[in-house]
Amino acid sequence: MNQNPSVIFGKLKMLVYYYVLGLSPIKSLAKIYKDPMTFIMNVKEAGSKQILGFVFGRMAISLTSGRPIVMLNNIYLKCYDRDLVHKILSEIGKNIGSRLKAEAIILPIYHENSAQTVASYQEKTVEVIPLSGLNNVFGQVRSFDHDDFSHLPHAVNRPFKCKVNYKKLSGHQIS
Repeated sequence: MNQNPSVIFGKLKMLVYYYVLGLSPIKSLAKIYKDPMTFIMNVKEAGSKQILGFVFGRMAISLTSGRPIVMLNNIYLKCYDRDLVHKILSEIGKNIGSRLKAEAIILPIYHENSAQTVASYQEKTVEVIPLSGLNNVFGQVRSFDHDDFSHLPHAVNRPFKCKVNYKKLSGHQIS
């Protein structure tokens, strides 16, 4: 297994982001944990305590269908494993997507783990409303956030258009 370049880039990008905005990694992770519309999950083998990586993302609403969308920032693994990434995406589709009757799972277009990992994802431009349940420093519902769907802060709780790797969900599994 090779070292995953997206993990290295992701860590570097986060450090620059923390420095520019004066945020600490701990505060940023706490923000993800506090927000009911975002999630972060460790990736482990069944029965093991060893963490192989993590997944984080947020919920969104499709402007075309009005249905939920699962926005995955990426799947960050210590060592790239195509089969593991496919299993993770399948489990997210079954356990999160189907319970929420989500229309799709989307991944950022420019990450290595995205479309080339699972051939059934297609490049597509979508218009969604990324959701956040947190307030800004003024006590108002946040309107901007930063994640891997844009190199710059983007809209949350209002329409946002982006190019993504898209996988339509059908029934209780990824089709």
